[in-house]
Amino acid sequence: MEPAESETVLDLDGDKAQENSRRTISKRLNELNKVVQSLVERVQELEARYDVASIETMVKPFTGDDDYGVKKWLADLECAFILLKLGKEKKLNAARHLLRGTAELFLRTVHVFDFEDLKEDLLKEFGSSVVTCAAHLELKKRTRQPGETIQKYVLEMTELSLKAKVPEELLVDYIIMGLGEDNLDMLYNASTLGELKKLLNRWFLRYKCENIVSEKYGS
Repeated sequence: MEPAESETVLDLDGDKAQENSRRTISKRLNELNKVVQSLVERVQELEARYDVASIETMVKPFTGDDDYGVKKWLADLECAFILLKLGKEKKLNAARHLLRGTAELFLRTVHVFDFEDLKEDLLKEFGSSVVTCAAHLELKKRTRQPGETIQKYVLEMTELSLKAKVPEELLVDYIIMGLGEDNLDMLYNASTLGELKKLLNRWFLRYKCENIVSEKYGS
């Protein structure tokens, strides 16, 4: 074999070896990419499960079938989102997972692509006047119980009002009516919860403290 031909054969063999090496490396890289992608998907799946499990300990599922109003549920849910620092996609997944009963059935009738869309649809469907009326009736029926502190009573009434968008001034009226006490005229000067709490302190000192002292020590 002539020297030139020998060199040509060697070059061809070298090129073939390099090509085989490149193919081997490319194949291994593809395999590694698949492994990495699989691990990423697994991590994302575990994170999603963790997020949902965490939210379930913080927020009750929403059904639309009981007195847990959609506005209160959404407020609770968004507080949980802030604490867990969830992104848009995770918010939607978590919210969908917490829908039960009629709300879950409703979800199957709409197409939503982010949490804000879902939120808007839920408010349209479940934030009706029927829910609002139910919340108002519950507030009217709720009265301060014997031995219940005024602070506890006011806080529970405030929580009840969150089931629907009850105007603050009307909530103040419900709270006063539910006290079931005499000499309440001064309290009706309040139009906000802050004003009512200040007047309640004055009312308690003026009327209730005197009664407590009289009952304990005699007038």
